[in-house]
Amino acid sequence: MTNRKVRFNKRTLFTWLLLAGFIVLFSPQAITGKFQLLFASAFHWPLNLTRNLMLSAVTSQPVGGNAERAGLPYQNQIANLQARVDEVEKKYQQVAGFRAKHPFEGAKFITANITRATNSELIIDSGQKDGLIDGLFVFGDNGVIGTIAGVTAYTAKVRLITSSSCKLEVKIADKSAILQGDGRNIKIKTLPKTCPVQIGQQVFCQPKPGLLNTPIIVGTVSECRLSENPHLWDITVTPAADISALNSVGIIKY
Repeated sequence: MTNRKVRFNKRTLFTWLLLAGFIVLFSPQAITGKFQLLFASAFHWPLNLTRNLMLSAVTSQPVGGNAERAGLPYQNQIANLQARVDEVEKKYQQVAGFRAKHPFEGAKFITANITRATNSELIIDSGQKDGLIDGLFVFGDNGVIGTIAGVTAYTAKVRLITSSSCKLEVKIADKSAILQGDGRNIKIKTLPKTCPVQIGQQVFCQPKPGLLNTPIIVGTVSECRLSENPHLWDITVTPAADISALNSVGIIKY
């Protein structure tokens, strides 16, 4: 008997598969459950192999690296907070040390970093937000080095005692005088020659109501000679602070 080949065209095959799908879809759960178990049993080995390969791919990922990456923002935040604590502690020590040396009752002390410096002025990183106003006295190395003369929200200009536009009332040899810069040095040219002045004599800034309530050193006499006016001294004063070496300053406010 001759074997006959059964041929199915694509449309017939699609119809039968579609019909089988509907049969499976609408079959009771008990029958489909048994079919799933039969399928899992028949293809147990290839399914397990595929699963093991997938697990191997997942576990080969750098889990530790991901965890470390996820924790990096927190580590950086901790570092930022620690830096802030160190900065606050540093400023506290500066203020505490200044207060111990100069017991100004009721005064507020503000510390600021120098961001730019010339022979006649400094720019500091404190301003109106810190309560700075024009006229406040500025200190360095525990001596007066100038006054605030120009304030913005976050910065301020310090007019140094070496500036020709800076004039301070000072006391020398128990006499009052005016100290003024010439661009590089500080001078006293208002003191009568009858006042006894010596090299090395200290010069103090006079108290000023609302700005300074006790004398603070400005410098020492380094040169003393007669001025163009024969009745007055031409006195050169060396600043008490090494202004060129300063990195930060202190400001006093009442």
